[in-house]
Amino acid sequence: MGGAVSNCSCQAESRTQDFGSSNMNPKVTAYNPNEEGQQMQEEKIYKADPAIIINQAVPPPPPPSGPKIYEFINSYTHRRFQQVFSELKENQVFFDSEFPPSLDSLTKNSTLFPEAINLEWRRLNQIFTKEKILIDPSQQIKINCSSSLLGSHYALSFVLGVLGFHSDLIKLLFEMEEFSEKGVYSVWLNFNGEWKEIIIDDQLPCLNSKNIPAFIKPQGFSSGGSSTSPATKFEIWAPLIEKAYAKLYQSYDKLDVGTPEQIITDLTGSPYKNAQTVDANIAWKFITSNLGKKNILTGTPKQPTSSTLTVTSANTATASPQKDQSDQNKPTIAKFVEIIDAKEVEVNNFIRERIIKVRNPLGPCEWKGDWSATSQKWTPQLREQVETLEEGILNQNANQSDQNVTWMPLESFCTMYQYVYCNYIHPNYYFFTRNIIPSALSSLPQNNNELRNSGIFNQNKLYIIPIEVKEDNTHLFIQYHIADKRTFYKQKGSLCDNQQKNIVKQYPPVNFFLFKGDEEKIVEYMREEYFYDRNGCIENTFNKGSYLAVLNVKWGSKEESKNGLSISTYSSKRVEIKEYLTDQTKIDNAIDQCLMNIPPLMSKDIHKYPEDVDHIERFHNVALGYSYYVYTNRSQTTTLKETGVMTDRKFLTICYPFTNSDNYTIEVKPLQKQIVKYAIDPEGFGLYQGNLTHHTIFSFSNEDLFPKIKADLANKQFQIVSGEKTEVEFYQHLFEGGLAIFFLNNSNKIYCEDFKVELKNLGPTSDGYTSNQLITIQVPSKRTKLFVFPQIDPITKPSFKFTSISKSFKTD
Repeated sequence: MGGAVSNCSCQAESRTQDFGSSNMNPKVTAYNPNEEGQQMQEEKIYKADPAIIINQAVPPPPPPSGPKIYEFINSYTHRRFQQVFSELKENQVFFDSEFPPSLDSLTKNSTLFPEAINLEWRRLNQIFTKEKILIDPSQQIKINCSSSLLGSHYALSFVLGVLGFHSDLIKLLFEMEEFSEKGVYSVWLNFNGEWKEIIIDDQLPCLNSKNIPAFIKPQGFSSGGSSTSPATKFEIWAPLIEKAYAKLYQSYDKLDVGTPEQIITDLTGSPYKNAQTVDANIAWKFITSNLGKKNILTGTPKQPTSSTLTVTSANTATASPQKDQSDQNKPTIAKFVEIIDAKEVEVNNFIRERIIKVRNPLGPCEWKGDWSATSQKWTPQLREQVETLEEGILNQNANQSDQNVTWMPLESFCTMYQYVYCNYIHPNYYFFTRNIIPSALSSLPQNNNELRNSGIFNQNKLYIIPIEVKEDNTHLFIQYHIADKRTFYKQKGSLCDNQQKNIVKQYPPVNFFLFKGDEEKIVEYMREEYFYDRNGCIENTFNKGSYLAVLNVKWGSKEESKNGLSISTYSSKRVEIKEYLTDQTKIDNAIDQCLMNIPPLMSKDIHKYPEDVDHIERFHNVALGYSYYVYTNRSQTTTLKETGVMTDRKFLTICYPFTNSDNYTIEVKPLQKQIVKYAIDPEGFGLYQGNLTHHTIFSFSNEDLFPKIKADLANKQFQIVSGEKTEVEFYQHLFEGGLAIFFLNNSNKIYCEDFKVELKNLGPTSDGYTSNQLITIQVPSKRTKLFVFPQIDPITKPSFKFTSISKSFKTD
């Protein structure tokens, strides 16, 4: 019998920078009216006294780590904004030279956005003739997005409409809460995970020859600043946030893309999660568990297909099967909706139905189906049970009902909307972020200089970030931020076709792992999440201690990877993100620690050794760009030695300390855990393969070997002395690890024997006995004698020939 052989195959499987200043924060210099070009541009746009031009400046030092969001904004906006504001002279208005009123600020390609050529810029004083107020917390003024130029500004308009019901969140973004006669504003936005102060002037693009904002404006606004509603003043925060957002991405046409949950993150710093609606029960659990507090839940539509959703206008969508497309009464509802309530109501015969309440802040929810305001399902008892008539939704008087809000069945909602997103809003949480510098990162495969120096762009990169939780019972979101795709494109329309699905799919896949411990020792694997989005987060309640966040990102291109990413924490108590690992030795050790603690995907990937099934095992796994094998030896005395032979290998390269990708030999001593890694070559993701055959031998202690020998009854015999059977048991036991020659003397005399053993692929005993050497033994009464010849090569089958020369007994 030789060493144990097992076969397995491996094929492709699916498996910071502190708060600092923004480069949007300039110093103030005087505007020089003698510079002809500047003066002509200024006079063409509006007639006013010379303005202040801003230029980029050296940023101030970063604040202390992890301040609460409102503490950070309140302390740092005041310091920067006041510098700009205080340097404006009397009767001077502010002019933003970084984002000037020009065609370039509207679009980088007027061919794709020809309407931009006819737009003109106007000051707020020219646009709004009525009283202007930045934020009015007493009112919930809706946002108007009816302009034909708006395109997919719709998502931003929708979010601003939602935030219109959360004025406290809007206040956090501004330094001042009133209209600025000097035309200067400071808006805080969360850009790629970092809070940035965006200083803007109050010039807005307007339709040609009319003082009508081309994009976002207050509800009811019309030409000349008049209003179709009885409102006597306009809130101006929405178009200012829109302009700051446009400056952040360098042009207004960059706002044509984006999704509500991402924009809410940009305006609040909040992490988000989602649930698919394909399973209504899962969607219901997600909605009901996240309603309340300050969380914002939104529904995003399914992509247009013959059986799901058809976008019929800027703010409505139709859901019906293809066979019903001719039905003039097919249900319609807003493209995006905010979910504001959910209830389970009891109807006839104790039947219960799940209904949800949705709001479209931009216009009517044209839902006419079950549980709408005019639905026959409402009874007086149910009306009283669900809500009061003062809320308007159930009031059948059309003049009093709120057409922007409706109840609807959960199942109908799930038919129209593919995802439910929840942004977790905690204004009093601590926010800390750290940027990851791409040049300091190690790319896969690790421990392989040949591939590292090959010049091949390795899409698969690892980011290892230590995190320190300061106190027990800390509610914490750990979130990654990839640079928004809008930062890569200079032309409108080059990003995508404005379909949300295509936008999301352009972000690289991210495998997000979380471990308890540090780079020296991983204590526990906690969880793993897989994302295909700009942002992703892991949420948990943590106790005090060290944790390790590991992100495996498969970048789509070298250009994309240059922007790197950010990691942020959003927590109820203070948390510190430490310096990410850049030392290669520490990175390699941390990778090994992480891989050894990630459990295999399936039980079939775990190999239990029959020789010691309770203590020794090997499992195969794929993670972090590796196909690897982890050996665990929990025994106190047994040593495992195994050789793996790889055949049909493609796109797999063995890692240090091993050098031969086609075979390796590993020795795992008692209470050890070791790993063998094959790095997946950069071009081989999804294509790698290999068949690995394992040849195993064991080194047992005598105490462990005795019961195995005694159980080998097939090789048990009684020695014959002088032609008579004796009470001396004799075993020749070939096991996965060597040959055992064993004598058990049950007689009352001393047993004596001379013998030789011819050995092949078997080494000498611990006493130095080797092949064909004369061995003389004397085994006292009731005692044993054991010789173990260990197997040398795990692959080659061992053999032996035992020759007895003489046998006898003698008395004491």
